[in-house]
Amino acid sequence: MRVNRNLYLVFGILLINTAIAIGSTLSGIVRDSQTKESLPGASVAIDKSPFGAFADSDGYFVIGNVPSEIFPITLRVHLIGYKDKIIELSQFPRNDIEIYLEQSSWKMEDMV
Repeated sequence: MRVNRNLYLVFGILLINTAIAIGSTLSGIVRDSQTKESLPGASVAIDKSPFGAFADSDGYFVIGNVPSEIFPITLRVHLIGYKDKIIELSQFPRNDIEIYLEQSSWKMEDMV
């Protein structure tokens, strides 16, 4: 009976370590700060790591297999026509995150 208990303990520890090594999913939606419309094509990347994703046609992004050991992280969000946004995360968010980008204003020079 004692052998079975030790076997279950070892199996449980291995299972937990495997789950931690696989990583978790960081997901959310990118929106325009004024209109609240979704922004497809926005890039969302974790600084100093190979992890990142592009927002789909609904503005939704999913970054998979993010190991918890890399936290705290800096998310960098970019889309042409909008100001870049930098978000600091100290731990994995429990829910999807909502990111609001502000439109950038720039003026082209007159063409002659």
